[in-house]
Amino acid sequence: MKISMHKLFVSLAAFVLPVVMLLSLTGCGGGGTPVTNDQAFAVAVQSDGKIVAAGESYSDNNGASFALARYNGDGSPDPTFGTGGKVLTNLDGGARAVAIQSDGKIVAAGYSHLYPDNFVLVRYNSDGSLDATFGYGGITQTTMGGTVSALAIQSDGHIVAGGYAYNGYGYVFAVARYLSNGTLDPTFGTGGAVITSQPYMDSGVTGVAIQNDGSILAAGGSYLIRYNSVGMLDLAFGSGTGIVYTGSPDQRISGAAIQAGGQILAVGSAYNGISGDDLMLTRHSYIDGSIDTSFDSGGTVIAPAMGPYSLTSASVFADQATNKIVVAGYAKDQFARDNFVVLARYNSNGSPDASFASSGVLLTSAVGLWGSSSFVRKIAVQADGKIVVAGSTYQNDTNGYDFALARLGSDGNIDNTFGA
Repeated sequence: MKISMHKLFVSLAAFVLPVVMLLSLTGCGGGGTPVTNDQAFAVAVQSDGKIVAAGESYSDNNGASFALARYNGDGSPDPTFGTGGKVLTNLDGGARAVAIQSDGKIVAAGYSHLYPDNFVLVRYNSDGSLDATFGYGGITQTTMGGTVSALAIQSDGHIVAGGYAYNGYGYVFAVARYLSNGTLDPTFGTGGAVITSQPYMDSGVTGVAIQNDGSILAAGGSYLIRYNSVGMLDLAFGSGTGIVYTGSPDQRISGAAIQAGGQILAVGSAYNGISGDDLMLTRHSYIDGSIDTSFDSGGTVIAPAMGPYSLTSASVFADQATNKIVVAGYAKDQFARDNFVVLARYNSNGSPDASFASSGVLLTSAVGLWGSSSFVRKIAVQADGKIVVAGSTYQNDTNGYDFALARLGSDGNIDNTFGA
């Protein structure tokens, strides 16, 4: 396999993101109780351009809650959503994924200690109120032995949730499909769910994507796995097994997306044997999952960070309008213990997009973004090509973490019309 290498440029003077949008959920839904940690783990853009971030809010008195915030196009909180743009649902847990239905309803999924080891999904109306037509009062939970990490909405409105389950020996892939009313789809897997076990699956499913023919792609650990529309392993994928292995436990997938032409993109990390993990982006055939060697002349792009930077997490977005590939995540400086934001955009063939920032790929200090301890969790691309990154940043010992969002223009420069 030929691997193309592109450098991540460390140029703090050339590209430093200012503080853009920080949001504390303090006092929202908790009777004024101080909230010590608010962290965004997922983001999605509505058809009207409003931005929804989801995660968790933790209060010493009230425990953890599903936390959602919605922003207008200029980055201001949307006052028509919840209370001042914020919604908390006290489930002693948090959201790890979010998706927007075609009717504007919002599905958030994650975990809850009220329902230990269960998949938990919550659906909200467009104003932030719980949707009483979904599950029980807007909430549904399924005993899976784990939690939800990824969501996708099928064209027929069925909801696919992926995450991990514990099988007594380790964590394995877990996927469940729900009807639009929140009940498990009995035509999928066994009673609506499927569990798949392989070595090096300890993260479970971290990315879910729906292919054009309705097949379900689940990504995580060192694997891509495809299920057909009834939840069986698709034996046309992965040399007759339904499973594609990266080839090494040191190559790990954290997200997946489908290009306009149907090709499968997988993003993650690859251990370089010296300083830590580098950014890894691969493209696979939508037919059988084999590496697409036409992608950057080998099928795999490795973008090594200069210096002691190790990639911790990354997500990928395939822009259907432009066919550009956008990747975002964060890397850690192993000596200074600061986080660095990783942003990259590639052309449809895997080459770096030179019109993005200075070279298509960059690494910038999170100190300039939100603070020295910041995390970029997920990305979304607006219809106009602007890029939204969402995560959290640590404020101080009293206020803890806050939701943090930033927006870049389609050229990779900070969008000063967003937030402060």
